Amino acid sequence: MLDYILSTAQSFEREHGIAPDVIYINPMHYEQLTRTAPELFVPGGKLHLGFRLMIVPANVLAHPHASLLTARYSRVTTGAVTARGGGDVSGWR
Repeated sequence: MLDYILSTAQSFEREHGIAPDVIYINPMHYEQLTRTAPELFVPGGKLHLGFRLMIVPANVLAHPHASLLTARYSRVTTGAVTARGGGDVSGWR
C-alpha cells in the first residue's frame, strides 16, 4: 500500500511540477497501511511522508488520490496596488 501511495504522489508531481501536500485514502487503505508500515504512525517518529493523509469514505474513493490544498502565491506589485496570483488548487474533484 505504501508503494502505491508513493507512486500516486510521484505521478502527481510529474504531471503538475509540484509535490502534493495531501493523499486521500479510504479506511481500508489506512488499515492496510497501519499494518504494513506501522513506523509511519509512531508518535515522534523520524519517518515523514512529506504530505498529509486524509481519510474519506470508501464509497467516495476507491483508489488513493493526490492533491494540492495549499495555494502557492506570488506577489505582483503595480503602483500602490498589490495583486496576488496563482491561487488555483488542483487535484480533488
